[in-house]
Amino acid sequence: MVRRTTNPDLDPEFFRRYDEVRSMIAEMLGARKGNVIVWVGEAMSGLEAAVANLVRNGDKVAVLSNGVFGDASQT
Repeated sequence: MVRRTTNPDLDPEFFRRYDEVRSMIAEMLGARKGNVIVWVGEAMSGLEAAVANLVRNGDKVAVLSNGVFGDASQT
């Protein structure tokens, strides 16, 4: 039996589950308008999103390198 693979970002089942998770998180956090976004991606994209929302252009930050993620953040 051959299993067909799809791009999970385009799979209708992915969207159904994504919306279900958003609804559950919105209820848990009390987000009445449902403005909840679940960041889907690898660990580095989550780290970059966090830094982008905490640091402004011109801010000085200390990057402590402890491996591949720290090394990538130094650029």
